[in-house]
Amino acid sequence: MSDTKEKKKEPSALKKLFDLANKNTTFLRDGDEVFVELYQNKVRQVYPLRSKAYRNHIMAMYIHKYQTTVDKKTIDGVLDNLEGLYSLKKEEVKVYTRVAYNHNEIEIDLGDPKWNSIKINKSGYTVSPHKEYLFRPKNTLPLTVPASSAKKLKLFKELFRLSEGDYKLIIGWLLGCFMPQEPYPILILQGQQGSGKSTLAKLLRSIIDPSKAPSTSLPEKEKDLYIQAKNNLILSYDNQRKLKFEISDRLCRISTGGGYSSRKLYSDFDEIELNFSRPIMLNGINNIATQSDLNSRAITINLNEITDSRMQMKDLDSIFNESRAEMLGELCDTVVAILNAEEPELRLGRMADFLVWVTKGEEKLGWDKYSFQRAYDNNKKEVSRARLETDPVFSTLTKLVSEHDSKKVFDGTPSELCNQLEGGMNDEYTIGNFPKNVASFSKRLRQLQPDFYDLGIKVYFSKSGYRRIVVENHDFQPEPIEDDEGQSGQEGQEGQQIS
Repeated sequence: MSDTKEKKKEPSALKKLFDLANKNTTFLRDGDEVFVELYQNKVRQVYPLRSKAYRNHIMAMYIHKYQTTVDKKTIDGVLDNLEGLYSLKKEEVKVYTRVAYNHNEIEIDLGDPKWNSIKINKSGYTVSPHKEYLFRPKNTLPLTVPASSAKKLKLFKELFRLSEGDYKLIIGWLLGCFMPQEPYPILILQGQQGSGKSTLAKLLRSIIDPSKAPSTSLPEKEKDLYIQAKNNLILSYDNQRKLKFEISDRLCRISTGGGYSSRKLYSDFDEIELNFSRPIMLNGINNIATQSDLNSRAITINLNEITDSRMQMKDLDSIFNESRAEMLGELCDTVVAILNAEEPELRLGRMADFLVWVTKGEEKLGWDKYSFQRAYDNNKKEVSRARLETDPVFSTLTKLVSEHDSKKVFDGTPSELCNQLEGGMNDEYTIGNFPKNVASFSKRLRQLQPDFYDLGIKVYFSKSGYRRIVVENHDFQPEPIEDDEGQSGQEGQEGQQIS
């Protein structure tokens, strides 16, 4: 027997780093994704397992303990093993981006070095370290600490010269960003060069979700859209033109809730699933949204060119930088009021939760009761008329409804309605051709159902297909609303131009 004891084998660098990371990290599972909870300088921080921040963290731990470096391959191997281990963790948590929710509280990440957040509940709002699990994508910028010393949201109305109705719709959209769940409205800002649409979009986002890239172009791939939704509270897309059908459908799913799934690799059967719902902003010159489904989820603001003296961007930034804390404070105070308010009695439609949410805040904002829904309904009617005034099916059916005093306007077969409307065509409808057959007519009528609904016209199809159609008048008004809350565009007051 040898007198020399067998030398104990030295653990590999991978084993040492794995043990070090596993012992000194709290791991969290949200669905298929693993996150880590770290404490640095007594500040709790949350990162994705494969983030650069966590890679640097475990690398620094290893160098400090063993006084030597560790290579990238070893780090990748450790992360693979940790992901495999903790992706099966029984306990699951929800990890949020910028805004977190529980049953009693809304929490907004301030984005500051101390990882504080604004916590809003029925008692008011406070600022303190994170309570929920919030992680910060690398494009996150800090918010200002809210202040309730003055009401400054009116600056949007004054500087961008919005009508009263459009001002309420824009502030309503901002409030909608605080909602605990979808549906989130899509804000469409349209106007010529010099109307301030890009600037307005940037400033609106800066109040709640400032970012290093405040506006981007729409991604072509659906997966990239959902990755953007994962890393941003607000999705803002600049200089949009007419949206393709498939892009419009994707935005609808992001607005009211939907998901994306795809194989991780072409060589396997594993799927990646992304499911997010987010507030969206689009801006462009005109006629961005042509699909009824998108318009039924959208608030469209038409901004006119402002023709007087131009204000430089730096001057505008200075004005808003001085007022941003009060703007956020006014929104937080309104959310407190919303959480305490009773349910209003409203005529509800597709965006019912959004309408109820904003209506609860009207009194705190000093608005007349139900004035937001009036502005919202009038906006829908105005946009539908402007977009579809030359559509032959839309024009002839609205004309038919306006000529009847009774609630039930039509009850018959698609063929009968098609022939009746085609017979009502005249020189007024010269743009676009009436559908060539009954099948095309029925398909177009279905596409226009959301637009007719916005105008107070309900179109019903029998459950057995296209065999029977009923058209009813539910508060349809033949002429557009002309009061101030319904007008989309600028008021006549003087002001400074914004580029």
